[in-house]
Amino acid sequence: MGRQAGRANYEPNSFTGAAAGPRADREAGFRTVERPESGHTRRVRAESFADHYSQAGQFWRSQSAVEQDHIRMAFVFELSKCEIPVVRERIVANLRNVDEELAAGVADGLGMELPEATTPHVQPNHDLPASPALSMEFRAPESFAGRKLGIVVTDGTDGAVLDALTKAFEDGGAMVETVALKVGGVTLAGGERRPVDHKIDGGPSVLFDAVALLGEGAGAEELAGHPATRDFVADAFSHYKFIGYVPGARPLLEAGGIATGWTRPAWTCRRRRRRTSSPPAGRCAAGSATSERRHGIRIPARHSHPCTTSPSLTEGERHDPSPAVRHPRPVPGVARHGRRPGPRARPRRGVVDGS
Repeated sequence: MGRQAGRANYEPNSFTGAAAGPRADREAGFRTVERPESGHTRRVRAESFADHYSQAGQFWRSQSAVEQDHIRMAFVFELSKCEIPVVRERIVANLRNVDEELAAGVADGLGMELPEATTPHVQPNHDLPASPALSMEFRAPESFAGRKLGIVVTDGTDGAVLDALTKAFEDGGAMVETVALKVGGVTLAGGERRPVDHKIDGGPSVLFDAVALLGEGAGAEELAGHPATRDFVADAFSHYKFIGYVPGARPLLEAGGIATGWTRPAWTCRRRRRRTSSPPAGRCAAGSATSERRHGIRIPARHSHPCTTSPSLTEGERHDPSPAVRHPRPVPGVARHGRRPGPRARPRRGVVDGS
């Protein structure tokens, strides 16, 4: 057994010479054992092999509310692409054997009646206990080490803030990359020309675990006028990523449809639904013990109690285009499926004012 070199790694083939690939080896090659057999031979599996739903149900019950919402939306997204209604009904009927709430949510998202459950070959066991080990959120790391921060910069960005922020995250074990309107670089406030890693069209926020907006002045206004900027900010917000920004970068947030008019953000624990006027103590993204103002940017802390691993800022709101509404209306966060931040659970959202 081994990797075969050459153009063909199968036998027989029509090539010749040293690169012809493998040939049958009559001496050392595989040979079928010859032996007499009597009676009937059968391939038999235990009944448990026909239980297709018990483990799926245990997995579902082990997820956090955010992860369950993401799974439900993923089913809705994929089944919405299915053009055969009976197939959609059959899948939802199968989901009823996994969890009734999941099936009902998917059916509602598809705009269909909840079908009768599929008759399982083996009755699923819904008493299997939930396991935190099956949840990505419950096993989330307590620091930003190993993750990546994307910093959006423009002409006029404060070089001292950029350098200090980069150092703070790199000292905490994180990776940092910069994004700008043009990949050729930007001219900082002091006149220094600084190269960047990504053009914003080719460096979307889905590449990063958190983002910081350091655009300033006319550069921020120019960048805010590009559709890629709108997508960068809106996707970061809808995927529940932390967004740090300096006051001059507010046009970039507004381009993504995020209101920035609040004066004191509220932090909400998703499972306990407890609101506070200030973030609880915990470990911030740069590794400090508390949430504090650093280098012109406020870095969010994490919850210290066991119900969650990070705060969620609920005052982030999209603009209501109606002039009759005095305040922007809150919109629930929606993760857009289809890129996939792989199987990773979506991080919690937070817009952090650095003013």
